[in-house]
Amino acid sequence: MVWWYKAHQAQGKHILLPNIIAHYFALGKRVLVTSMKESALTVLRDKLPEEIRPLAISLLSNEQEGMKQFEYAIDRISSEIQVINKNAYREEIIHLEQKIDELHGKLASIDRKVTEWAKKNLNPIILDKESIMPVDAANEVIKGQGQYEWLEDKLTPENSSLFTDTDIARLREARREAATYMHYLGIPLPEISSFPDSRELIVMHNDLSRHMELEAAIHSGDLPPLINSNNETIEDVCILLDKIKTLFSLTQKMQLGEHWYNNARNLLKQSSDVLPAMIEIFDALGADLNAAIIERNSFLKRPVTIFKDVELDEEIVLAIQNKTVGKTPFGLSGLIGKRAAKKKLAEIRILTSIPDTQEDWKHVESYVALQKRFRELLTRWNSIASELAIECFETVEPVNTLKAAEYYSVHITIREHLGFVA
Repeated sequence: MVWWYKAHQAQGKHILLPNIIAHYFALGKRVLVTSMKESALTVLRDKLPEEIRPLAISLLSNEQEGMKQFEYAIDRISSEIQVINKNAYREEIIHLEQKIDELHGKLASIDRKVTEWAKKNLNPIILDKESIMPVDAANEVIKGQGQYEWLEDKLTPENSSLFTDTDIARLREARREAATYMHYLGIPLPEISSFPDSRELIVMHNDLSRHMELEAAIHSGDLPPLINSNNETIEDVCILLDKIKTLFSLTQKMQLGEHWYNNARNLLKQSSDVLPAMIEIFDALGADLNAAIIERNSFLKRPVTIFKDVELDEEIVLAIQNKTVGKTPFGLSGLIGKRAAKKKLAEIRILTSIPDTQEDWKHVESYVALQKRFRELLTRWNSIASELAIECFETVEPVNTLKAAEYYSVHITIREHLGFVA
């Protein structure tokens, strides 16, 4: 077998090559090492183990020195052979083989223990029917150092336990029952002054009592439970509760209120081809009513005081229009007459003041126009309401507009709860 080894300086040749040579010596083989430089062989020989160094013969460039080493090696080998005790070496070999077998056995035992500890560190620990990973248990032990420690005292028979296993089991059960209250330990009791007012406590007590009643009703099956307690679900429940209250209020109104509620409800239950068209006309009227009511609210900030049925008096309406553009209210004819009309015009007030500017008279003009619009809406109401079994008004007075808007709202509620779609 020929080995060719080439390496640069400081790459470990003086460590690798002596190990290779010693290995082949141990196998009973002969090794020939050559090199281009004598210094490399000298360094290599010095790196050989001291026990086998005499067996290395260097044939260097200096023939005399080489022969001296050769003679020394032959003499050393001869002397070693003469003193060899084959029986002693044989016994030593047997002893070493037994030592090797013993070490193999120890290695196998160590492998088994390593496997067992690996299983212990990987398999979960079952404690009180609870599975705990070894890593978590070790972290728990480390965190508890200083708070939980082993009792290092040497116990004697005189140090008999004052409690039994039964006591320990009862203590563990008590600890399990009190587990939910352990966070109160170390918390100081609040001052009486920090408690809410007695009336608030009564409200809270009533709410808790009601909560307990609801829980009992849910458990008994008398009340269906909520699907969850999310904010969206609570909002849906509140909306449903409002609808139930509205339906209950509507039912009461139908029983105790206006007679037309039931009539309109019964009419909506019937199938009719013309009903959707009338509902559409009625909804347009309702939208106009609501818009008029909104416009009326602006006059609540600056109310106008004026005589009744002013919108029917064309002379006064024209006089107000003239005032809005800076003209005399009655023209030339007002210079010598119109005493009654002038008196009516003089009685008009905004809040407590007489209208003075054109803007004031425009405000009065808008109010009069709104009153006229109210009459028109009520006239439309009476024409369609009878077709839908809704209350009509005997007199077309502007004051009845609010009542008409209320009736329309009730009609919408009836339709919503009947699921009527026009």
